[in-house]
Amino acid sequence: MQEILNYFKGNTLPAEVFTDKYAYGNEMPQDTLNRVASMFAQKEHDRLLRINIKDTTFLSDLGKEYLSTCSNKFDNLLYLNNLFSHLFSNFRYIIPGGSVLSTLGTDKLSSLSNCFVIASPVDSITGIMNTCNEQSQLMKYRGGVGFDISSLRPNHSIVNNSAKTSTGAVSFMDLFSNVTNTIAQNARRGALMLTMSINHPDAEEFILKKQDLTKVTGANCSIKLSNEFMDCVKNNKDFIQTYPLDLEITGIEHFDSNYNELVKFGNGYIRKVNALDLWNKIIHCSWNTAEPGIIFEDIHFDLSPDSVYAEYKPISANPCGEIAMEPYDSCRLIHHNYTSYVINAYTKNASFDYDRFARNCYLGMILGDILIDLEIDSINKILVKLQFDTKNNNILERNLWEKVKETALASRRTGIGFTGLGDTFAMLGIKYGSKESLNFTETISKIKEDFEL
Repeated sequence: MQEILNYFKGNTLPAEVFTDKYAYGNEMPQDTLNRVASMFAQKEHDRLLRINIKDTTFLSDLGKEYLSTCSNKFDNLLYLNNLFSHLFSNFRYIIPGGSVLSTLGTDKLSSLSNCFVIASPVDSITGIMNTCNEQSQLMKYRGGVGFDISSLRPNHSIVNNSAKTSTGAVSFMDLFSNVTNTIAQNARRGALMLTMSINHPDAEEFILKKQDLTKVTGANCSIKLSNEFMDCVKNNKDFIQTYPLDLEITGIEHFDSNYNELVKFGNGYIRKVNALDLWNKIIHCSWNTAEPGIIFEDIHFDLSPDSVYAEYKPISANPCGEIAMEPYDSCRLIHHNYTSYVINAYTKNASFDYDRFARNCYLGMILGDILIDLEIDSINKILVKLQFDTKNNNILERNLWEKVKETALASRRTGIGFTGLGDTFAMLGIKYGSKESLNFTETISKIKEDFEL
């Protein structure tokens, strides 16, 4: 432990986190990074041997440079290993996600993804319990889970069983939360995100749910807000909620009902609410307990490239809420450490190495794409284990992992996050929140997107 503490310059927090969560056996931090780098290098080496790209006109200059360099060294696995080790070394330029660090290159049977989004529950007891099953299966392999509960019927709606009326979508939040709290994850707390559309008649109940701090302790929750709702807020207009969300409400202008009353309408239900009043409750609750979070759903769809494809349209967010995804996709995390690109930090001559950053952005996307194939390898190991597990009826579990695998191969979702932005401002002498900080953030974000200056 003292060696690890020395590695982190006496800082006990990263030393303890590394030892508890990421070290495999008696590994030192650099051993872990080298282990991971070697797996990326081997997978890329194998992949480059299988492909033969003759037309490189579609590649950027960085892409041509990378392919040319690697092509000249097809027989030299050491080159790729050294390249990736350099990027990872001392957590300097690029930092793989926690599941990658703790699992890749070990004998652990686990996914390399940190978080998953699964399909919304089917509106039945069987459907709800199937969602609990999928949630628990992913969590036992170290994955956080997010899903949307807008598919469940609202409180007081009619059901065809002995209960006569439903307890509503929100009543199942504690059930999902308890699954998270029950499924133990070694050295890692389970993570769950529950979302609901503002269009759902139970939205206010959802918004208020976690004001009681004893409720839903195993989940975060976020309310999805539409442009239509925000327009009603700005203009202080009434807003009509519907179940199901796509309920046809033609002629609603001639329908009169009291505020907050659930009314049977056509093949579903509607509720009229005051949008500004509901918005104020959202803001108060978020201020009071930091719950619920807010997802501006339509804006996210408009700005996300995946949303132009119907089959990849996001339905909910992962547990930290930083990304929305379609059902059965996952977060395969890699991060840029922005602080490593600062030259002459904390001096009047401080600057940011934009050229090195652009090159590493390209390499980061290469690593992200490699990680998809490494994840497929991990999922295949899970499927083999399930195939030969004759003691348990694991059809649902096998189907779940097949869907995760199919989605990963179909969408090949990649994404490179970042860490250290605030520290980078300080190192450059830029005031946080200033116009200069916004301009700098926009500049490096464009480089990250385009890989060029």
